[in-house]
Amino acid sequence: AGPVTNVAIALGKLRMNFWRSLVIALATYPVLWLTISKGGLAGAAVGMALLALMRVVLNAFLIRHLLSEPLLGILANNWRAIIACGLMVLCVDALPGDVEPLTNVFESAALLAYKVAVGMAVYFASVFALWRLSGRPDGFERTLIQYSAHGKERAVVLAKNLRRPFATRRG
Repeated sequence: AGPVTNVAIALGKLRMNFWRSLVIALATYPVLWLTISKGGLAGAAVGMALLALMRVVLNAFLIRHLLSEPLLGILANNWRAIIACGLMVLCVDALPGDVEPLTNVFESAALLAYKVAVGMAVYFASVFALWRLSGRPDGFERTLIQYSAHGKERAVVLAKNLRRPFATRRG
């Protein structure tokens, strides 16, 4: 959503951005109320997934309109994330345990947290594996690696400065 908002602002199309945000805001409460009342904690996860899917669709249509980019072009530009998302769903679905029948809230929360952690690991591992297999093109993955390398360099400088006596430290 961040890049979509920035593109809308840059092009002076704030009204479209407002309507997209309003639709999301108005849909959030009913979707979560319905899914939580029907499915409890698992329903909350389903509701959040439905809302995320709705945001993706709305963002795709907004980008299509703002940049005259065809929807198939948007999908083609995001193929690694789409495949990684599918792999994540398959892996999390294959995990043992079902959140719903558990009566203990703490057991349910722990199982949900475990499944979320596995899902995140599978998603990011898949995205980076697909990125490497596709020849490491420019994109989110390269940017993330560059920022993490920069952060590592700053941490090393900070650690070196902390070892020195206070009077000789650089700012």
